[in-house]
Amino acid sequence: MKNGRLIPYIIIIAFIAFATFVGSFIIRLVNTPINLESDDYYKKEIAYQSHIDKVKRSAIYKDEFKIKLVDKNVLLIIPEDLLGYQSQVQLFRPSNNELDQHLTLRLDSKKMSIDISSLQKGIWMIKINLEKGDKSYYFEKALDI
Repeated sequence: MKNGRLIPYIIIIAFIAFATFVGSFIIRLVNTPINLESDDYYKKEIAYQSHIDKVKRSAIYKDEFKIKLVDKNVLLIIPEDLLGYQSQVQLFRPSNNELDQHLTLRLDSKKMSIDISSLQKGIWMIKINLEKGDKSYYFEKALDI
């Protein structure tokens, strides 16, 4: 008979424990930072068609434009046709966008290198946008540093 009197208390304690668990779970979800690829991700999504066009134009250079990891440098091998182009190089860290770096280079020789000795070890994406007049190209490669 005494066990019958404890059942309502056990149910109330179980309900309070469940409510506490759900509440703490929701608080943790709300306070978890969400890292998008970039701060203006949605604006970039709308302009994505121009990026698709760049990638299609770049396909003719896929065997000639090379991005290689050599020691603590990224070596760029540039085709003759693309010399003189202004380039925006993004060193993109997929796991932490706070480590991203942006460089501006003028492609004036067939081989160029970028020092990456200061980058943390892990997976990095090298994204290169080339522009000259109305022509633009895009190249990227994932590297494990």
